Amino acid sequence: MGLALAVGLVVFTPQLPPPPPSPAQPDGAFVDNAHMVSPAYARSTAGALLNDPRAQFVVYTTLRLPENDLREWTVQAATDWKIGTAKEDTGIVLFVFRDARIARAEVGYGLEGLLPDVKIRRLLESTLVPAFARGAYEPGFDAWLRAVREELGGDAGLARAAVAAVTAPDVPFRLQILAAYPRLPRMLAAVWQRFREEGTVARLGILVFAGVTLGIAGLGVFFAVNTLWRLATLPRNWRNSRARSAPAVADGSIFKLAADVKVFELVMGPAGFALCFVMTGFVLVQAEDYFTRKGHFGGAGAAVTWPAAPR
Repeated sequence: MGLALAVGLVVFTPQLPPPPPSPAQPDGAFVDNAHMVSPAYARSTAGALLNDPRAQFVVYTTLRLPENDLREWTVQAATDWKIGTAKEDTGIVLFVFRDARIARAEVGYGLEGLLPDVKIRRLLESTLVPAFARGAYEPGFDAWLRAVREELGGDAGLARAAVAAVTAPDVPFRLQILAAYPRLPRMLAAVWQRFREEGTVARLGILVFAGVTLGIAGLGVFFAVNTLWRLATLPRNWRNSRARSAPAVADGSIFKLAADVKVFELVMGPAGFALCFVMTGFVLVQAEDYFTRKGHFGGAGAAVTWPAAPR
């Protein structure tokens, strides 16, 4: 039945259409293809963006809108560029389409709590839109970046993040294992999304991975349930065994008593559960980067339009 289910998933799950093509990987933090700012401004701003340990900022300007859906294109481009990979998914990409007078900001998973789409829209409308409407592009970029940094804690937050980046200790292995389980829903969603995107061979690999992981987790659940059952029935088994075992029983009766009360299962059950728990967490930690694609953007952003500058 399991094999039939796996074959059915591989064969009958419709494959998602390929994502829209992304432009080439940016060679800097401020890519001004639309020539909206001076080269000197782009260089100085890019240097400042690279020195913020709280997030990886990228500003990308171009002339025209993509042929595909705007949101899909910006999400895919930011993801393909792996913005925020080195900073725990804390990437922020500002796309500006000059001729269409549209700007869209994409926020990585790690910052969605601090910068939800409602707040990003408010920041764009209060800083970038008024300046761009006057044709003041450089002040508009400055105002938006300054507002975002204030939301991330301002100068004090920057100083704390810089100190933490230098002094932060390595996360112990046991804490990495424990932290993997709360992220399991996101992991499952990412695995399903990747399964729908891939072809037959890659899908078979994902199913093998999922099968092994579920097998280890299922074995751990069995150890836990069996241990709880043996503990619940221990008093009854003990009474029954004592009733059948007389004091004069020959040598070896202690082993029969131990077998009757399932001492081996009581001892090895917690050990087996702990081992499966650690192994499952280890697999999740190792696979998380691949399936969740660090630097992934899920569309938690906002787009705004600014009016044409007065002549």
